[in-house]
Amino acid sequence: MPGCHVLGIGELLWDLLPSGLRLGGAPFNVVAHLRRLGHDTSYVTTVGNDELGRRAISEVHELEVDGSLIRVVSSVPTGTASVELDTDGRPTWQINSPAAYELTEISSYGLSHIVRAAPCAIVFGTGTQRFPSVRHATVTVLNANPTALRVYDVNLRGGGWTMPLVEELTASANVLKMNEEELQVLGRVLGLPIATPEAFARAAAERFDLTTVCVTRGSRGAVMWTPDGYVVDEGFRVTVSDTIGAGDAVTAGLIHGLLTGSPAGETLELANALGALMSSRPGAIPAWTPRELTGLIRRRRRLGLSTTGSLASAEIQP
Repeated sequence: MPGCHVLGIGELLWDLLPSGLRLGGAPFNVVAHLRRLGHDTSYVTTVGNDELGRRAISEVHELEVDGSLIRVVSSVPTGTASVELDTDGRPTWQINSPAAYELTEISSYGLSHIVRAAPCAIVFGTGTQRFPSVRHATVTVLNANPTALRVYDVNLRGGGWTMPLVEELTASANVLKMNEEELQVLGRVLGLPIATPEAFARAAAERFDLTTVCVTRGSRGAVMWTPDGYVVDEGFRVTVSDTIGAGDAVTAGLIHGLLTGSPAGETLELANALGALMSSRPGAIPAWTPRELTGLIRRRRRLGLSTTGSLASAEIQP
């Protein structure tokens, strides 16, 4: 239902792009998009007591995400990541450390604030979870909100993960989202079949008691498994600017569909469309409107390239 509260936990950093600074951080990108889809959102992270930290907090407020749970520290700078784009707009990150988000904690006051907000979904990734304070904060929040949808968006980056960590995070989720490359890694790490996304999804769901498994496939769209079946949505035709944050946009669309009770095909179509729309614009959280998103979906349907059904139940707020 629109207005449902969604909480993100993780990094908040500045992507150092050739075109300049862009605010990002995978779980943050997700909640920023969900805010535009009509949900209340908040974010747990830490920034430095510096100019980039102040700019980050200001931009969080401009995006209408609740930033009251953002901690400020003086000992470590606000996070940054150097980004290089290849000719197809695909990014390579060099994440700079130490960074303030590595020190993220949750206070008793903050936890009470979260419990009162009663989040319908909690979003987390891999990168920051290797830091003990972040992991403790995440576990604390998940334990205090047992009925929330727990969304693990894998987002493997370089050496910022271990096999036990990935397995622990998967076990703590009921929604698992990754790309094709990450599927191959997780299959090997977790000892799951990788011949097809469907085989992986079914095995992962059975082993970890997952309700949803989504795999993105770049320009070929995405696939999703739920207990009701396996659905495939082909890619949208857009001119790619860069693919920074495209997967996070897919996650936001996925969560929106799950929370609004949309049919699986429509949920995946909307998620795929949002990812494509973000690929057509620079940076992780470019400006966009729900009207543009529905327009992209309707244009593809007019061309006869989608058979996922009516858009009405997606409940996108204008």
